[in-house]
Order: sequence, then C-alpha cells, then structure tokens
Amino acid sequence: MLFNKGIGRPEGIKSSLPNKMDRIIKAYFDKYRIEGTLPPVIAGKIKGKLAKIPLNLKFEDSKNDLAITGKLDECLELEGGIFIPLDHKTKGDLPGGEEYSKKYYKLQMDTYTLLLKANRYHTDNFGYIVYYSPARGDILKGIPFETEIHKIETEPERAYQIFIEARNSLKGPLPGPGQNCQYCAWAGKLTAQR
Repeated sequence: MLFNKGIGRPEGIKSSLPNKMDRIIKAYFDKYRIEGTLPPVIAGKIKGKLAKIPLNLKFEDSKNDLAITGKLDECLELEGGIFIPLDHKTKGDLPGGEEYSKKYYKLQMDTYTLLLKANRYHTDNFGYIVYYSPARGDILKGIPFETEIHKIETEPERAYQIFIEARNSLKGPLPGPGQNCQYCAWAGKLTAQR
C-alpha cells in the first residue's frame, strides 16, 4: 500500500484459518510461559525459555524520520539475557529446508532482531521459524500437526538500510513499473486494454 499517497490495493477474500491457527498456537505457548517451560512441540529442539517481554515493539529514529513497528509471534530468552525472535508459520506442507526460510522470511527476522536491539534487548543475531503442517490422522480425534524448525542468521543493519531506502522511496515521486514485478506487468496489461 502507498500509505503516504493514500493509495491502497483493494482487499480480496481472506482465509480466516491462518488467523485462527495463530490464536490457537499463541494460547498454547502462553500456557507454557506461565509454567516457565518450553511447549513440547519445541522442547528439546531449541534452547531457552519463553520470554516475558512485550511482543509489540517500536523503533523511532527521529534523525532519519523513520518509525518501525512489529509484533513478534514469540520470543525466547537464553541464559545471560539473550533474546531470540521466534515466528510461527502454518503451511499445507513443510518447506523441507532452511533455504525456503532465508528466501522468504529473512527480512522479517532481520527486522525483529533490529526491533529487539533498538529496545535494548540483547540478541545473538538469529531467530527461529517454526512451521506447522497438518498430518494424516483421524479428523474426529483432532488433526495432528507436523513441525519443522528453521534457524535463520539475522542482520539487523541490513533491515535498517532497507527501511531507510523504503523511506527515501516513499518520500520521492511514485516510481515507474519494475521490470520483474508481476503486479506492474498486470497493471500495465490492464492499462493497455483501455
């Protein structure tokens, strides 16, 4: 969305299933946070405990006229007060390798690490993505889920530079269509039809 220009793309029909799954997973994790243990779905696979910090984070850089906000799905705390972002993803099938996470979610995890650091939480520049995928089972007994955990090395400075570039772009004139942008090609075809 071009927020500063007041131009938004129309929203289509949204699936409510991912949002419901997020709420169920969040409640599941909250139960174990109170107990001070890791949920069985990740226990023994990663270290730490569920952090008891605000998950809505904001970074304001008035010098560069920049504000970044984000809401972590979850955060782990390692010994020594090290905080690690953790994100939940529901998928039809497990991705089968960390390259998928690096390709699609590295910037998200870079941003979460940036937000943690900006809010004075120490981090070791990595995060986890936990994938949940339905497995075969008897639907009347509850749908079982398979999980896959990916560790992603993060670069908070990279995220900061991308946000600076985005801010510069938003303050400038509306850019022309991108050569490899599918939305630009689609919009161009529509315009040509008129």
